[in-house]
Amino acid sequence: MRLLGLVVIFFFAFACAPALPELPADIPYETVTDYEAIGGETSDTDNRCDPTLFWYDGVCRTSDLIVATTGGYDAPFSGKVLRVPEEDLTRLAVVAFPEPVGGPTGTDLSLSVSYDRFMVIGRDGADTVWVYGADGRYRVTLRSPTTDYLNFMDAVWDGTRYIVSANEATVLFLFDEQGATIGTVDLTVQMPEEGIPPSPAAILLDNGILLIALQMLGPDWISRGGSLARWKTAAEWHNPIDLPVANPVGPLVMNRALSTRHLFVSCVGSYQARNGGLVRVDLFGADATTILSETTDSLSPLNVKVGPLAVTNDGDIYFTAFDADWKGHLQVLRRDGTVQRVVSAINAFAAVPLDYSPHTGRLYFFTQQTEGDSVTSYLNAFDTRRETIEETIEIPGAPAALRVWIREPLSSTHERR
Repeated sequence: MRLLGLVVIFFFAFACAPALPELPADIPYETVTDYEAIGGETSDTDNRCDPTLFWYDGVCRTSDLIVATTGGYDAPFSGKVLRVPEEDLTRLAVVAFPEPVGGPTGTDLSLSVSYDRFMVIGRDGADTVWVYGADGRYRVTLRSPTTDYLNFMDAVWDGTRYIVSANEATVLFLFDEQGATIGTVDLTVQMPEEGIPPSPAAILLDNGILLIALQMLGPDWISRGGSLARWKTAAEWHNPIDLPVANPVGPLVMNRALSTRHLFVSCVGSYQARNGGLVRVDLFGADATTILSETTDSLSPLNVKVGPLAVTNDGDIYFTAFDADWKGHLQVLRRDGTVQRVVSAINAFAAVPLDYSPHTGRLYFFTQQTEGDSVTSYLNAFDTRRETIEETIEIPGAPAALRVWIREPLSSTHERR
């Protein structure tokens, strides 16, 4: 059973306008939150790269877009992965795989990236990771070391090995560069009390420390809290950071063009209540703050369930949100703490993934249109500076995942000027 198994898939036509489409004019769609944007701590205007590159995390880099689609959660081996080199949507192309993508009972995919490779994670029974290099060529496959149902969630490459999280496991799985299993990492040592399953989800590697979002899922998929575990080596754990909101589901987001001190995560709480929110984590201070909370106020844009988020270079936070009818919306938490609905009636397929490019300033997200019995999926490129959709292209299948891949340029001649 997948994490969002209780969410029924809905399809809706979408509408787009620079203000608030299809919303009553008498409702105040701005609300004050506890968010005050952090300053840009890592910017360096003296760093110059070739025109096709940008300065990020101390090096000149480029950026691609990786997109994953599915024929359906109940459609076996129906996944497709597409790559958009240098974020040029006219160059979108299908990535070749060594085998059918997905699981024997259905297909759910997620994506992970590092500077020299990207990983396609087969979830919900597939429990497989396919790895591709910076040149876009297939490298290796990581397979579950057991026949048990694990539900792979995320993966990272730390320079010598792959680390994989699985929502149904109490450990992280380690693989060498050739794909062989080389061990596990016990997560129960980070739990506040015995008997609570860690339920690892998103993971992020930062300065040699692995950050692991723990959902702590009990019976009926009800979260008993939320925590950020911190692992350095087999013998060295840092104290976990308790999250003020339960059930961290989205990716752990750090925009290094804004800050290397803070990361952000969406925590949904319970799907049956308005008790989720967006959380900012101070990695230096080892604490976490709720910067946006859901509400039951019928006149508020926060009377929603929050979905994944993305953080811009200016500190704005875009996030998807679902109303009482599971109708999806794109919303933004501004630097001044106000919230605005940007695009209304996008699809409510799964968690409506989105991601932001610190290179181009674009935000990418999916929409779908329904005409009769026909449903068409689209990928949208939203210019966060002008707050308009610049490009929309049709994609095969239904949305599953997308990631902006900030990577090393293929040529070694791209140096800082």
